[in-house]
Amino acid sequence: MVITHTHPDHVGSLGDVIFYSYYILKHKPTIFFPQKELIEKFLTSIGVSTEMYNLNSNNVEAINDMKLGDFSIDFMPVSHVDTIPAYGFIMKLNGSVFYYSGDANGISNTIVDKLKNGHICRIYQDTCGLDYEGNAHLSLRKLCDTIPHEFRNKVYCMHLDKNITAEDIKHNGFNVVDIYK
Repeated sequence: MVITHTHPDHVGSLGDVIFYSYYILKHKPTIFFPQKELIEKFLTSIGVSTEMYNLNSNNVEAINDMKLGDFSIDFMPVSHVDTIPAYGFIMKLNGSVFYYSGDANGISNTIVDKLKNGHICRIYQDTCGLDYEGNAHLSLRKLCDTIPHEFRNKVYCMHLDKNITAEDIKHNGFNVVDIYK
């Protein structure tokens, strides 16, 4: 499990998933999060002991998984809120490289440059309709200001709010992440 930050909408059921994996599936899940002390303290505070999971807190990690094969995760700090650290990450998987923003109110020039020069094939970006100073999420207007038209078809908007529609996003040349239920 890759954790980008500790807001409840991102880790609220993490303890349940670990308990289920450990007690029912008899499996210790691996958690990827670059702030070891923070995630251990969080999990301990909800009753999850360290022997129930494996923790990888490296900023960059290359993994060989029996099911997924070779992949790597490269965490990078993102701007979201002042109260907790937040991260996006670049993942290399099956020869494909993508960026996942987590919750972020911007996209770094480094990521945009990697998209432009072909080092990243897709961006998954937290996007909202509200546009105000200090917003914890990236507004569609700011996304339009950040990504040139010719690269927008490689950007997938996610974590949408009620102030934005799929039509708004598509009209500006971006994609909307499909939700599977």
